[in-house]
Amino acid sequence: MSDAHEPQSTILWVEDNMDEEVLVLRAIRQASLACQVIVAHSVKEALDYLLARNAFHGHYPGIPDVIVTNLRIGAQSGEDLIVEVRSRKELRLIPVVVLTGGASPAKIDELYRRGANSFIEKPTTSAEFSVLVANLARYWTHFNRSVSRPKRTRNFPYAL
Repeated sequence: MSDAHEPQSTILWVEDNMDEEVLVLRAIRQASLACQVIVAHSVKEALDYLLARNAFHGHYPGIPDVIVTNLRIGAQSGEDLIVEVRSRKELRLIPVVVLTGGASPAKIDELYRRGANSFIEKPTTSAEFSVLVANLARYWTHFNRSVSRPKRTRNFPYAL
């Protein structure tokens, strides 16, 4: 349940495949999740959003609760995005989740070394993908504590 005084959860989803973008937005809507999804279609567009530059100049968008990125995004990669985010003081604490259709164990290890917080292999069916998206969004926007939106434990019956 959302508190009216809590800022809305935000996911920055970096996706260059329009079909998958539609699946992502539909899955989140069907799961009735109260969160804002910003879709960037390239690493450059994601960084423009995060740094409030170019089309976002003068409009501070706030820090998203999580960045979800494909491993492959046009000319650049999710790995490039991770490196950029981790190299910037104002962004480095944002969790980054990497989705891909397949990657070698060496690539997965490299992504974690570069600063990925989670690596998820995409399911092969759209139904499984929708369930994954809803669960991922629910976790990162409702259960995880974030830099931009600290969570409070509600009605916890025990004093520690």
